Amino acid sequence: MGGRNGGVGEKWVPDVTLRARGGADAYVPTTTFYTALLDEVVEPQQGTAASAYLNDARRVGVTNIEVQSVCPGRPAGSIYGHATMLFNPLTAALIKDVLQRGQGPAQVGNIDLDDVCKDFIAPGLSLEDGIATAGSIVAAAIRLLAYLPKLIAEPGLMAYARV
Repeated sequence: MGGRNGGVGEKWVPDVTLRARGGADAYVPTTTFYTALLDEVVEPQQGTAASAYLNDARRVGVTNIEVQSVCPGRPAGSIYGHATMLFNPLTAALIKDVLQRGQGPAQVGNIDLDDVCKDFIAPGLSLEDGIATAGSIVAAAIRLLAYLPKLIAEPGLMAYARV
């Protein structure tokens, strides 16, 4: 019955369970942003298996942005962590695109990738802003370690969540 979760049956693998019966399909136009290289909080985060990746069975409009795939080999597609995605220039440019258009998910074709991908930090933010943002993950880790109870394994699914 080996699944993708260290031999546990596939029906208990969190991403399989969450994606069952349309659980990973957007209800409203949605854009997801994620980093494939160093998300220290959420895994998996690569390709279509990424926890952030949404499907569009309801045809409401979904854009999934893995920054390393959109800006490969360039600063905006380099190593970003969970918190540092907040200052990623690609993330900022695509959010700006959606806000200016006022509808739908972000569209990569609406931005100048040569201009956006050349930077590591979004325009208007400083290196100090980036360092402060990255530091927030350290503060969160300290809080996680300080408070009890601690779990060493994923708890079993509640009956209502089982497929």
